[in-house]
Amino acid sequence: MCAYLLRYNDLFTPAGGIPSWVKVCESDSSLHPVPGLAGAFYRGYGEYMEKVAPNIKDLPLGTLYNLRDKLPTFVVAAQASRKRAWWNYHHCVGFVIDHRQAGSPMYRIAADGYRGRNGFSRTPMVYKKIDQAYIDKHDARHRLRAYAITGLDKMDDQPIYSVGLE
Repeated sequence: MCAYLLRYNDLFTPAGGIPSWVKVCESDSSLHPVPGLAGAFYRGYGEYMEKVAPNIKDLPLGTLYNLRDKLPTFVVAAQASRKRAWWNYHHCVGFVIDHRQAGSPMYRIAADGYRGRNGFSRTPMVYKKIDQAYIDKHDARHRLRAYAITGLDKMDDQPIYSVGLE
């Protein structure tokens, strides 16, 4: 999703391998070596993405939802699940906020399919509307390291995402 939205003259594409999602989001667009993958490099998206909550490592979905009217249309996140006493970031998730509608409804782009013997388990890329019931079901099980996609033309020169989070 990010590669598609941020590609400008095909600058923002992997060049041989992809590191952790956090490194891609926080690195600049020069080539960087992929840790543990000899000869592989990647270009970061950091110049065109801003961390939603710079001072908070593990952001709950409910907090992201409450900030939705201040965020741009596209938000991506590294998603963690609890593994024993720590959070394991292992999944990427995309969110779309529809600012054209009253209340700025927020959707999770669900890529919930996994490949098994009989093909994929579910239909990927389905928009799932986030409401309080959805938050209640998922908030305790997942944490997000969220990045707002600001694109080539920044929304503002000042960060607006950390309002009320400190």
